[in-house]
Amino acid sequence: MQGAGTFKVDPGWVKGGGSYVLFDQASPMPRTLLASGLWEATKFVSYTHGTLSDAPTYGTIQPGILTMKANMAGLGSGLTLVLICNVGAVPLSVGQEEGWKLMGTSFGEFEPLDPIVGITHLSIPGIAIDRGA
Repeated sequence: MQGAGTFKVDPGWVKGGGSYVLFDQASPMPRTLLASGLWEATKFVSYTHGTLSDAPTYGTIQPGILTMKANMAGLGSGLTLVLICNVGAVPLSVGQEEGWKLMGTSFGEFEPLDPIVGITHLSIPGIAIDRGA
């Protein structure tokens, strides 16, 4: 799963999206493709710094937990998507494993892999990704 976007805690909005590929890890090679498509953020739910009280930053990275609603073609609408960002170089942790969680799909719930594969990055306020018109 990949994506980019922008959010603002106050007034509570999010804009963004990306793409995903879901395959059956237990199937033989080539893995059986279960679903793939685009996803779009539809509603800001919350943003927190987790267990961090003073919201430290590292360069342009701010560890935190962003929760939003998202529509995912082939998986469902109004799904809960949670992005979890830690900063391993410091380390700064929000008390949960780096990655993302997805709840409400017909395939069940998705959680970060162990060991961690990939990275989640939440930027300091004022950083924006322009996804075009």
